[in-house]
Amino acid sequence: MGAKCKTATVEKLQRDAERLKKYARFVLVLEDDRVRVIDNVDRRNKKLPYARVIAVLGAFQREDIKLSGSILMEIGYCRTRPYACLEEHLKDRNGDCLRERWKITSRRRARELSREELELVYPYIVHCMTSIVIEHRSLWKTKGRWWVNGPGPVERGIHFTVAERDVHMFRQMVLEDVMYRKKRYIHGHSRRVARFLGGYKSSYYSSKQLKRFGRALDVKDLLLQPHYSPFYREVLRRCFKKGSHVQLLLDKIAETFKIDISVSEQDEAILDSKPVLLKSGMIECHRPKRQRILHSRNAGVFEMFLKKISREEIDAALP
Repeated sequence: MGAKCKTATVEKLQRDAERLKKYARFVLVLEDDRVRVIDNVDRRNKKLPYARVIAVLGAFQREDIKLSGSILMEIGYCRTRPYACLEEHLKDRNGDCLRERWKITSRRRARELSREELELVYPYIVHCMTSIVIEHRSLWKTKGRWWVNGPGPVERGIHFTVAERDVHMFRQMVLEDVMYRKKRYIHGHSRRVARFLGGYKSSYYSSKQLKRFGRALDVKDLLLQPHYSPFYREVLRRCFKKGSHVQLLLDKIAETFKIDISVSEQDEAILDSKPVLLKSGMIECHRPKRQRILHSRNAGVFEMFLKKISREEIDAALP
């Protein structure tokens, strides 16, 4: 048996990487300060089975172990989970298995992708996601839009699954969702809250007083809207300067009406961090309220969809 990295042998690390290069939809290989893209679109075009995965490979070294291209991160899409067992086979119309069948057992990362590496590879990840959204969308008979409480109508998109242990990528995706929601409704709500509470002379009122103030009741009703979970209430709260007049009143209103504004340490760390890149491409990100727990345990599901201007340009070019 070869040398071990955690519970995976060197041979398995190499085998998994090579099989992903062959079967994954996209593979991004970090080579020094550049990214080499492996696009297995031919498998899709030839209707051959492929893995709905975006994989990132890079160098790994520990003691006497040195590998040039091992798995550093995976992102699954549609119903595929990162690092989970992958098995595909080509069938004929009768359901009989044809010549090609393959299986990639569950995988471990050789190591974690660093923030600096994510900064380098993230534009390529966005490009891969965009290509996947466009190619899937081209097959939909009905494009359509969904109504989401808060953002309103949202373009139908593709679900991508990111493991929580891929800390930098997971944070980036959550922050993409936060930026989208800020643009769609949270910034507007923050202006409304500032208008409602800015006229109060004091930052400190008793609960009894606040329960009689009309504007305080308006803010309470806003915070209790169904799309405001404790996490997004904290996002709204951070729109105001720490310790400011409006933030202090907002906190007191939450306390008075027993509105939960607490967040976990993980969420606190995410909101304290900065995105690796402010995406300006063709797609946007929305985190669905209902997460697929069974198929994405210890991971987050994010829906990626085309921006309005991109959608209109693509649809206008169709015959």
